[in-house]
Amino acid sequence: MGPSQKHLYSRISFLHQAASYLSSVTDDIQAKKAISTNDDRAEKEEKTKGTGAAKNQKTQALHSSKKLCEGNPTSSISKPSSPALSLLYVSQSRTIARKATVRLTPEMKHSICKTCDSVLLPGTTSSTFVENLSRGGRKPWADMLVITCNACGAVKRFPVGAKRQRRKTERRKLSEPETTVEGGPAAVLIA
Repeated sequence: MGPSQKHLYSRISFLHQAASYLSSVTDDIQAKKAISTNDDRAEKEEKTKGTGAAKNQKTQALHSSKKLCEGNPTSSISKPSSPALSLLYVSQSRTIARKATVRLTPEMKHSICKTCDSVLLPGTTSSTFVENLSRGGRKPWADMLVITCNACGAVKRFPVGAKRQRRKTERRKLSEPETTVEGGPAAVLIA
């Protein structure tokens, strides 16, 4: 039998997947924009070397604004950027989980920055490394995975190789000996 609010879990999962996709795509888009702006700058420099540099700059500005409008039916100014959409989707998924009192999976929590709501993708939006702060790194159980958000600089630390501690109720159940009804003391009812 599945979770009681399956539609909420699927909605949260979709929003998280969309946010991680958009944040991974933005790096590709930014790289392409950097290449295209470098090409545009080179073209502008070649054109401005001749006579009438001021006139060429005005016409270039006019042509570049036309290119923006012609490329997309709706201008790029009215569309929110991919990083902004990614942040919006993450904040919406956290809000849904909070309002419906649904727990997010630990993997999902580990992949979201608490301070700026960005998706933490290793190598693109975050940097990861393993550190051991024990004396000389002698204790292997003291290894910590450190994830640093590139957007806000927040740091998350997770133990590496250590097992998760059980919940308090489960620890109590394990520590208390179980009494059986058959072999245990007789129950006395007071009326």
